[in-house]
Amino acid sequence: MLTLTLQNKVDRHKDLKEIAKEVRQDIKKVMPEIKVSVTIKRYSMGQSLTISVTDCPLDIFTQNYKEYMKEGSWDSYWDWQEKKGLVAQARHTAQAEAVLKNLSEIAGQYRYDNSDSQTDYFDTNFYLTVEFSYFLEKRKAELC
Repeated sequence: MLTLTLQNKVDRHKDLKEIAKEVRQDIKKVMPEIKVSVTIKRYSMGQSLTISVTDCPLDIFTQNYKEYMKEGSWDSYWDWQEKKGLVAQARHTAQAEAVLKNLSEIAGQYRYDNSDSQTDYFDTNFYLTVEFSYFLEKRKAELC
């Protein structure tokens, strides 16, 4: 398990393009074996940063999910587990989930968020999505 030393690098007025560049550099320093795509989107009333893992040496799928992929079931993964009498389990391994969590924490150092969803008040410098890319998941699934 990777131990991160996190700092508060929030500057709510810093351009998202600069933040994305710094996030990329931080990820390369801390997790050099993981390849990622860091993209930004700007839209009316907001902007977002997406970190997509494009290559990872880890086995990202649980054994149950690998079995599901082998069967080529048309059911959703959750329905498939229920039919098999299995307790619902995540499709990603604990190691894969840790990678996503660490990436989220790295980007979170730059995130200002003073939102209050109870009052429908949103005040953040960007929204964040961290995911395994579709193509990586597809490539790993074909190896099952």
